[in-house]
Amino acid sequence: MKRIMSAGLLIGTLFAAQAGAADGSDDRLTLMANGMTLDGGTAAPGVETIDDEGAGGAIGWLHNFNANTIVGLRGEYQSQENVHWQFGTLSLAHGFGQADRRTNLYADIHEGSGKSQAGSYGYSVALVGVIQNITKQLSLQFEDKHIDIDTTEGNLPKIGVQYLWGPTLLTNLSYQHSVSGNLGTRVWSFRADRYGKNVNFIFGGAGGQATPVIVDLQTGLEVGGLTMKQGFIGVTKPFSRMDVTLLADYVEIGDLSRFTLTLNTIVRLRGPAR
Repeated sequence: MKRIMSAGLLIGTLFAAQAGAADGSDDRLTLMANGMTLDGGTAAPGVETIDDEGAGGAIGWLHNFNANTIVGLRGEYQSQENVHWQFGTLSLAHGFGQADRRTNLYADIHEGSGKSQAGSYGYSVALVGVIQNITKQLSLQFEDKHIDIDTTEGNLPKIGVQYLWGPTLLTNLSYQHSVSGNLGTRVWSFRADRYGKNVNFIFGGAGGQATPVIVDLQTGLEVGGLTMKQGFIGVTKPFSRMDVTLLADYVEIGDLSRFTLTLNTIVRLRGPAR
């Protein structure tokens, strides 16, 4: 489940870069590095609790054909103790229409593989979505994501609402509910972007069920899935030809906890400086 959540955060980071595209044609280089810790687990006789560390990195390229269309390519590698995975990403986004009725279409495909103590496994995540403006301030988001990572598989639709309170504050509230496979996910999430003169801030969180409900075949009773709690906060500093973002993310799933610190840099290779 932690790998699914990492993929979700990376999709969000890439889409944020797409949403901030400049007018006209330009090229940008994206760089990412992170470090993480994973602690907890239910202790049993002869079984130690989890105390793992991990790290990863990515490099990508974003190209704006114009103010409405962007394509992105990205390669990423992650490791955590004896688990390693890598994947490539192809991203597309296209917008059209007037500001108060604008439609933004987007899609991401992540394909790769991983290796653990149990052996090799496949890594595949694909999503398509649309953000539809109702007014200049209000927009709705509809998305469907298909996940196939190791033994985890299923579809995870999302519905969200975004509201621009003014030139300095954007909020997003969304809900995800798996409809197939063994994801067992029902999660609410919230995000706010605060745009300042010299620094931008990101903060938010999520909560809900993150693992399937299991039925005991002998008793017929349902055993509830584990709940997830997440909180994150970040800061972005724009420069003349680059944006640098530092993001701290804390997640609890049952008695497991994970902390991730991520540094993202977007460098403009072509086009006018700010």
